[in-house]
Amino acid sequence: MTRALVFLDLSDMDKTLMRQIAELHRTFKIDKLYVAHYIELQEFSGDLKAHFPDMERPIEDILNEELMERALESGLEKDQIEVVIFQDGSKTNMTTWINQSDVDFCVLGKKIVHKGTGIFSGRMARLLDKHILFTTETSRLEIRHTVVAVDFSQFAKKALKFASQLQTNDRQTLTAYHVFRLPGAYFPFVGGDTRKLQDKQAEEKLKRLRKFTSDSKIAVEMELVVEYAGDRTLGRTIYDYAKSHFADLIVMGVKGKTDKDELLIGSVAEQLIGVDKDLPVLLVK
Repeated sequence: MTRALVFLDLSDMDKTLMRQIAELHRTFKIDKLYVAHYIELQEFSGDLKAHFPDMERPIEDILNEELMERALESGLEKDQIEVVIFQDGSKTNMTTWINQSDVDFCVLGKKIVHKGTGIFSGRMARLLDKHILFTTETSRLEIRHTVVAVDFSQFAKKALKFASQLQTNDRQTLTAYHVFRLPGAYFPFVGGDTRKLQDKQAEEKLKRLRKFTSDSKIAVEMELVVEYAGDRTLGRTIYDYAKSHFADLIVMGVKGKTDKDELLIGSVAEQLIGVDKDLPVLLVK
């Protein structure tokens, strides 16, 4: 049984998200869809009723009705959908509810055409313990090529296994991708010519990637790619590779909010879900 949660904000993005949920439903067979709506404290503080005293119907009922109507565009039946409104302005209460729920993964729209700040997305990436799919207005979730960012951690192993489950036919391809930098300590000794060192590191990293994927016991065939980042950030290098190789999805494992080491969630993952990136990114917790 697959249970998903999608965030709707009553903007034009909602229609796109429902189309994408329909696409995901064809892949995952979603059995239960939670539709979450978060009301910022700055918008309404306290009880919603106090802000609309003259309304004939409770504002909660109106919001529920509107959100349900939008959610039905996903193609799911009404008894498969549950609307959840968080109206106390507390992101902590909202994320606690989601983390304690039976949700398998969350879907969060990232506005590229009508740009947002990306602050909400970043906070959700840090605070939620669930898998999170960040998608945009221009994303098509007919997944044909998936790139999994591998850093040789147990989290990357989880990401590989999750991504392999998305491979449902022979036309899909899966790439295990590792990006590396040269240790800074080498540069005083090699000067400006680092080609030989890059080639040696790439060869060693490819051997390690081959062993890592073999140890992960993934039954699906995959392409193995190692790339040197140069002067780009790791996130930009991953994104550039995925974009230039027509990937439909980037998958990466993250440590979650309880780890002090922010190797991925503090740097690479946040670079990938930045407001200037238009490829869907799935963070596997």
